[in-house]
Amino acid sequence: MTAISRDFATEANLNALFWPADSEDPTTLPSIQVGGVQVFVYVDPCSASLRVSVHLDETAPELLTEKETVRMQINVGDNDVFVAH
Repeated sequence: MTAISRDFATEANLNALFWPADSEDPTTLPSIQVGGVQVFVYVDPCSASLRVSVHLDETAPELLTEKETVRMQINVGDNDVFVAH
């Protein structure tokens, strides 16, 4: 497993971007970008659920593993619901 530096983590978190949905364009969705990874979190009327969609198109190289994947941990409350290394 490749470790990322504390400096990279701090810089990625401090430079996070947030884009709210555009009230003039109802097709837009709110998202946040951290370390080049864009995550959309929105209420999906089709599935009647909160949807989380992760897009890795611009992922920072520091986050990529040797296999070109991204390690992730997703928590709901205090419970891990998804872990990938």
